[in-house]
Amino acid sequence: NGQRVELEEIQAVIYQSNSSISNCAVVKVVERGRDHLIAYIQLNKTSKSVPFDEKLIRINCQDHLPQYMVPSLFIVVDQLPFNSNGKLDKAALPKPNLSSLLLPINNDEISNDQENQIPMSNEQQLVHDLWCDILQYDVNSKIPVNRSFFSLGGNSLGIMRLFAQYQIKFSLDTKSSSFTIASLFRQPTIAEHTQVLQQWLNHTSQTQLWSTLNIYQAEASYAQQRIFMDQTIRFSDETFVYNIPLVYRIISNSNIQQITIDQLRQAIDAIIAKHAIFRTSLNWDMNTYALVQHIHQFNDRNQYEFLISYAENAEEITKIINKEITSSKLFDINRGIVLRCHIINVNNKHNSSRTDEEIFLEKDDIIIFNLHHIAFDGASQRIFFTDLKYNLENDSTLLNNENQFQYIDYSVYEKQMDIISSRHFWQSHLDGLNLERRIMLPFDRHRILT
Repeated sequence: NGQRVELEEIQAVIYQSNSSISNCAVVKVVERGRDHLIAYIQLNKTSKSVPFDEKLIRINCQDHLPQYMVPSLFIVVDQLPFNSNGKLDKAALPKPNLSSLLLPINNDEISNDQENQIPMSNEQQLVHDLWCDILQYDVNSKIPVNRSFFSLGGNSLGIMRLFAQYQIKFSLDTKSSSFTIASLFRQPTIAEHTQVLQQWLNHTSQTQLWSTLNIYQAEASYAQQRIFMDQTIRFSDETFVYNIPLVYRIISNSNIQQITIDQLRQAIDAIIAKHAIFRTSLNWDMNTYALVQHIHQFNDRNQYEFLISYAENAEEITKIINKEITSSKLFDINRGIVLRCHIINVNNKHNSSRTDEEIFLEKDDIIIFNLHHIAFDGASQRIFFTDLKYNLENDSTLLNNENQFQYIDYSVYEKQMDIISSRHFWQSHLDGLNLERRIMLPFDRHRILT
């Protein structure tokens, strides 16, 4: 998870916290992708030393350890279990009640206990909901605002994802000295994150949240320009470097309701209707000498490719997949065709008399989602499949998304960003360079790919 955890160091701090501790062990427990450190403590029953106080133990750990090394729970046991080899028998340890880290869902009371305070403000509630999303807790979960992100199973990757989400939700400027990933590590609670965000917002009074512009045509973003120029000028016509094929095989699971071809198509329709980038064409405007993006209304299914192929053996399957990976003719960014869904029906189940409403995706069938990089990247993948899952589970219909922030809005705001600091950076690095000197570079032929 990107963090170096020294279990022996944690145990040493716990021993120093209370003289009545005769033995302790810290183990890592993983639940639904969340990492928890659990401290099991054995007390010396014959000792008349200081009584055991979990709160004091936790405070001592917080004072002497990085926040991500503070155990989520401290569990007192009569005796630590060891096997015949003298090693800790982790299987014999009592299972931790990780649900105790959250408040009961029906608990809306304001607690006087600082450790169990629920979100009090709209900002705290927004931060709380982002935590639930990153930590994969139910949206109705109640996370105490003074509970550490790490004690809830978060890690450094989760903090970085939170940092990115805060930037989006609050339109944060990463150049702000008061808002850094390091500050989120040092202050890892909902209350502290909210305070850091409010300090930044108060300090930057001119900051305005970006909102949708409700436009359908604008100059392309810098990233779109780069990819378009690469594909049009730099790379040859046979280059497939911008294909992003995502290949999945249907597995047997009796707990999952079967999905028909038509249901999958409707779910994809809803995604394309929601995210205008999947129906955005890019063309060079000879009048303005600029690359222009244009959003097309989603009126039919001609704005993306949906195919069904039939394969009887592994060789045929491999051939189809390789074509999706290596073909340079699958997309047409001039028309906004940037998404393909290719289903491979295996085991010779082809029956031309059945409609899409009657054909179910079955075990070993393969789905290939292929997308062009001009409309999709690694960060988009989670959004795409979250929406796909929601649409399949809720029989989603096409919605009116006029007020939703779109990529075309970002491309407009991007050109309004203050780049003075960037200009100063390059001016200082290029200081003394003779800008009048002409560099003879070949521009009458394609660049050789290396």
